[in-house]
Amino acid sequence: MQRILSSLIVIALVAGCATAPHKSPDAAFQRLSSQYQELKFGANPLEAVALGLHRYDGKFGDYSASALQNQTARLMEMHEHLKHFPESKLSAPWRHDIQLLRHDAAKSLWYLNQIRAPYVNPMTYAGALDVSIYIKRDFAPLKDRTRFMTRILERTPELFAAARANLESQLPRPFVETAISIADGTADFLEKDIMRDVSAVAEPKILEAFRHANTRAVTELRQYASWLNSTLL
Repeated sequence: MQRILSSLIVIALVAGCATAPHKSPDAAFQRLSSQYQELKFGANPLEAVALGLHRYDGKFGDYSASALQNQTARLMEMHEHLKHFPESKLSAPWRHDIQLLRHDAAKSLWYLNQIRAPYVNPMTYAGALDVSIYIKRDFAPLKDRTRFMTRILERTPELFAAARANLESQLPRPFVETAISIADGTADFLEKDIMRDVSAVAEPKILEAFRHANTRAVTELRQYASWLNSTLL
Protein backbone atom coordinates (compact mmCIF):
# COMPACT_ATOMS: atom_id res chain seq x y z
CA MET A 1 0.00 0.00 0.00
CA GLN A 2 2.82 2.41 0.88
CA ARG A 3 4.44 1.73 -2.49
CA ILE A 4 1.18 2.46 -4.33
CA LEU A 5 0.67 5.65 -2.34
CA SER A 6 4.22 6.78 -3.12
CA SER A 7 3.63 6.19 -6.82
CA LEU A 8 0.46 8.27 -6.76
CA ILE A 9 2.25 11.09 -4.98
CA VAL A 10 4.95 11.08 -7.65
CA ILE A 11 2.27 11.24 -10.35
CA ALA A 12 0.75 14.25 -8.63
CA LEU A 13 4.11 15.97 -8.27
CA VAL A 14 5.14 15.25 -11.85
CA ALA A 15 1.89 16.60 -13.22
CA GLY A 16 2.02 19.58 -10.92
CA CYS A 17 5.30 20.65 -12.53
CA ALA A 18 3.72 21.13 -15.95
CA THR A 19 4.45 24.83 -16.24
CA ALA A 20 7.55 24.98 -18.45
CA PRO A 21 6.92 27.26 -21.43
CA HIS A 22 9.60 25.83 -23.74
CA LYS A 23 8.88 23.35 -26.52
CA SER A 24 11.44 20.82 -25.28
CA PRO A 25 10.79 17.09 -24.82
CA ASP A 26 10.88 17.65 -21.06
CA ALA A 27 8.23 20.36 -21.29
CA ALA A 28 6.11 18.22 -23.64
CA PHE A 29 6.29 15.36 -21.16
CA GLN A 30 5.29 17.63 -18.31
CA ARG A 31 2.21 18.71 -20.26
CA LEU A 32 1.39 15.07 -20.97
CA SER A 33 1.84 14.31 -17.27
CA SER A 34 -0.59 17.08 -16.38
CA GLN A 35 -3.16 15.66 -18.77
CA TYR A 36 -2.73 12.23 -17.23
CA GLN A 37 -3.24 13.68 -13.76
CA GLU A 38 -6.50 15.30 -14.79
CA LEU A 39 -7.70 12.03 -16.29
CA LYS A 40 -6.68 9.87 -13.33
CA PHE A 41 -7.78 12.10 -10.49
CA GLY A 42 -10.84 13.42 -12.29
CA ALA A 43 -12.13 9.86 -12.10
CA ASN A 44 -10.88 9.39 -8.52
CA PRO A 45 -11.20 12.73 -6.69
CA LEU A 46 -11.15 11.26 -3.19
CA GLU A 47 -7.77 9.73 -4.00
CA ALA A 48 -6.56 13.14 -5.12
CA VAL A 49 -7.72 14.82 -1.91
CA ALA A 50 -5.92 12.16 0.13
CA LEU A 51 -2.74 13.15 -1.74
CA GLY A 52 -3.27 16.83 -0.92
CA LEU A 53 -4.66 17.97 -4.28
CA HIS A 54 -7.39 20.21 -2.91
CA ARG A 55 -8.70 21.50 -6.19
CA TYR A 56 -10.62 18.19 -6.12
CA ASP A 57 -12.30 18.97 -2.79
CA GLY A 58 -16.00 18.12 -2.86
CA LYS A 59 -15.80 16.33 -6.21
CA PHE A 60 -16.91 12.78 -6.88
CA GLY A 61 -16.29 10.33 -9.71
CA ASP A 62 -18.84 9.39 -12.35
CA TYR A 63 -19.59 5.66 -12.30
CA SER A 64 -22.11 5.60 -15.13
CA ALA A 65 -21.51 3.18 -18.00
CA SER A 66 -20.88 6.02 -20.45
CA ALA A 67 -18.36 7.64 -18.10
CA LEU A 68 -16.52 4.34 -17.62
CA GLN A 69 -16.40 3.79 -21.37
CA ASN A 70 -15.09 7.30 -21.91
CA GLN A 71 -12.49 6.87 -19.18
CA THR A 72 -11.32 3.59 -20.73
CA ALA A 73 -11.03 5.15 -24.19
CA ARG A 74 -9.09 8.13 -22.87
CA LEU A 75 -6.79 5.87 -20.85
CA MET A 76 -6.05 3.80 -23.93
CA GLU A 77 -5.20 6.94 -25.87
CA MET A 78 -3.03 8.25 -23.03
CA HIS A 79 -1.27 4.90 -22.72
CA GLU A 80 -0.41 5.03 -26.43
CA HIS A 81 0.95 8.57 -26.08
CA LEU A 82 3.11 7.51 -23.15
CA LYS A 83 4.27 4.31 -24.84
CA HIS A 84 5.43 6.11 -27.98
CA PHE A 85 6.84 9.20 -26.31
CA PRO A 86 10.55 9.68 -27.27
CA GLU A 87 11.91 8.67 -23.89
CA SER A 88 15.55 8.87 -24.99
CA LYS A 89 15.20 12.62 -25.52
CA LEU A 90 14.12 13.26 -21.94
CA SER A 91 16.40 14.39 -19.15
CA ALA A 92 17.38 11.59 -16.75
CA PRO A 93 14.81 12.36 -14.00
CA TRP A 94 11.94 12.46 -16.48
CA ARG A 95 12.96 9.09 -17.94
CA HIS A 96 12.22 7.56 -14.57
CA ASP A 97 8.89 9.39 -14.30
CA ILE A 98 7.62 8.33 -17.71
CA GLN A 99 8.12 4.71 -16.68
CA LEU A 100 5.97 5.36 -13.63
CA LEU A 101 3.17 6.89 -15.68
CA ARG A 102 3.30 4.08 -18.24
CA HIS A 103 2.97 1.55 -15.45
CA ASP A 104 0.11 3.40 -13.82
CA ALA A 105 -1.80 3.79 -17.10
CA ALA A 106 -1.35 0.08 -17.87
CA LYS A 107 -2.51 -0.83 -14.36
CA SER A 108 -5.61 1.35 -14.70
CA LEU A 109 -6.48 -0.26 -18.03
CA TRP A 110 -5.94 -3.71 -16.54
CA TYR A 111 -8.34 -2.78 -13.73
CA LEU A 112 -11.04 -1.70 -16.20
CA ASN A 113 -10.52 -4.15 -19.08
CA GLN A 114 -9.18 -7.32 -17.45
CA ILE A 115 -10.36 -7.26 -13.85
CA ARG A 116 -13.51 -5.36 -14.92
CA ALA A 117 -14.08 -4.27 -11.33
CA PRO A 118 -17.00 -1.87 -12.01
CA TYR A 119 -18.89 -4.77 -13.61
CA VAL A 120 -18.01 -7.74 -11.42
CA ASN A 121 -17.03 -6.34 -8.02
CA PRO A 122 -19.80 -4.69 -5.97
CA MET A 123 -17.16 -3.47 -3.51
CA THR A 124 -16.32 -0.84 -6.13
CA TYR A 125 -19.50 0.99 -5.14
CA ALA A 126 -19.83 -0.04 -1.50
CA GLY A 127 -16.48 1.57 -0.69
CA ALA A 128 -16.82 4.65 -2.87
CA LEU A 129 -18.26 6.89 -0.14
CA ASP A 130 -15.30 6.91 2.20
CA VAL A 131 -15.29 10.62 3.06
CA SER A 132 -13.24 10.10 6.22
CA ILE A 133 -10.31 12.10 4.75
CA TYR A 134 -12.43 15.23 5.30
CA ILE A 135 -12.58 14.45 9.01
CA LYS A 136 -9.13 13.00 9.57
CA ARG A 137 -7.26 15.95 8.07
CA ASP A 138 -7.73 19.52 9.18
CA PHE A 139 -6.83 21.11 5.82
CA ALA A 140 -9.75 23.57 5.89
CA PRO A 141 -12.30 24.86 8.43
CA LEU A 142 -14.76 22.17 9.46
CA LYS A 143 -17.66 24.06 7.89
CA ASP A 144 -15.91 23.97 4.50
CA ARG A 145 -15.02 20.30 4.81
CA THR A 146 -18.65 19.64 5.73
CA ARG A 147 -19.76 21.40 2.55
CA PHE A 148 -17.38 19.22 0.55
CA MET A 149 -18.77 16.06 2.12
CA THR A 150 -22.31 17.25 1.45
CA ARG A 151 -21.57 17.63 -2.25
CA ILE A 152 -20.17 14.11 -2.38
CA LEU A 153 -22.97 12.47 -0.41
CA GLU A 154 -25.56 14.17 -2.62
CA ARG A 155 -24.21 12.01 -5.44
CA THR A 156 -25.11 8.77 -3.64
CA PRO A 157 -28.33 8.01 -5.59
CA GLU A 158 -26.54 8.15 -8.95
CA LEU A 159 -23.68 6.03 -7.57
CA PHE A 160 -25.97 3.15 -6.67
CA ALA A 161 -28.09 3.58 -9.78
CA ALA A 162 -24.85 3.03 -11.72
CA ALA A 163 -24.04 0.00 -9.55
CA ARG A 164 -27.34 -1.66 -10.32
CA ALA A 165 -26.97 -0.90 -14.03
CA ASN A 166 -23.32 -1.93 -14.36
CA LEU A 167 -22.97 -5.04 -12.22
CA GLU A 168 -23.44 -8.39 -13.88
CA SER A 169 -26.21 -10.68 -12.67
CA GLN A 170 -23.86 -13.42 -11.46
CA LEU A 171 -21.01 -12.36 -9.18
CA PRO A 172 -18.55 -14.18 -6.89
CA ARG A 173 -20.24 -14.79 -3.56
CA PRO A 174 -17.26 -13.54 -1.47
CA PHE A 175 -17.34 -10.26 -3.40
CA VAL A 176 -21.04 -9.80 -2.69
CA GLU A 177 -20.75 -10.72 0.99
CA THR A 178 -17.81 -8.36 1.49
CA ALA A 179 -19.60 -5.56 -0.33
CA ILE A 180 -22.62 -5.98 1.95
CA SER A 181 -20.37 -5.73 4.99
CA ILE A 182 -18.65 -2.62 3.61
CA ALA A 183 -21.94 -0.92 2.74
CA ASP A 184 -23.41 -1.60 6.19
CA GLY A 185 -20.21 -0.47 7.90
CA THR A 186 -20.04 2.73 5.86
CA ALA A 187 -23.69 3.47 6.68
CA ASP A 188 -22.96 3.08 10.39
CA PHE A 189 -19.84 5.22 10.11
CA LEU A 190 -21.72 8.04 8.37
CA GLU A 191 -24.68 7.85 10.72
CA LYS A 192 -22.67 7.78 13.95
CA ASP A 193 -19.03 8.86 13.67
CA ILE A 194 -19.22 11.41 10.85
CA MET A 195 -22.47 12.90 12.15
CA ARG A 196 -20.95 13.26 15.60
CA ASP A 197 -17.90 15.10 14.27
CA VAL A 198 -19.89 17.34 11.93
CA SER A 199 -22.30 18.36 14.70
CA ALA A 200 -19.66 20.84 15.87
CA VAL A 201 -20.43 23.04 12.84
CA ALA A 202 -22.11 26.22 14.08
CA GLU A 203 -23.84 27.29 10.85
CA PRO A 204 -27.37 25.76 10.87
CA LYS A 205 -27.81 25.83 7.06
CA ILE A 206 -24.56 23.98 6.45
CA LEU A 207 -25.36 21.42 9.11
CA GLU A 208 -28.91 20.88 7.88
CA ALA A 209 -27.74 20.38 4.28
CA PHE A 210 -25.23 17.82 5.47
CA ARG A 211 -27.79 15.99 7.61
CA HIS A 212 -30.14 15.72 4.65
CA ALA A 213 -27.44 14.39 2.30
CA ASN A 214 -26.03 12.09 4.97
CA THR A 215 -29.41 10.59 5.82
CA ARG A 216 -30.05 9.91 2.14
CA ALA A 217 -26.60 8.34 1.76
CA VAL A 218 -27.15 6.05 4.75
CA THR A 219 -30.50 4.95 3.33
CA GLU A 220 -29.00 4.32 -0.11
CA LEU A 221 -26.13 2.30 1.35
CA ARG A 222 -28.48 0.07 3.32
CA GLN A 223 -30.76 -0.36 0.33
CA TYR A 224 -27.74 -1.33 -1.76
CA ALA A 225 -26.73 -3.93 0.84
CA SER A 226 -30.29 -5.27 0.85
CA TRP A 227 -30.36 -5.36 -2.95
CA LEU A 228 -27.10 -7.28 -3.06
CA ASN A 229 -28.38 -9.75 -0.50
CA SER A 230 -31.73 -10.37 -2.16
CA THR A 231 -30.65 -10.21 -5.80
CA LEU A 232 -27.11 -11.50 -6.03
CA LEU A 233 -26.77 -14.00 -3.19
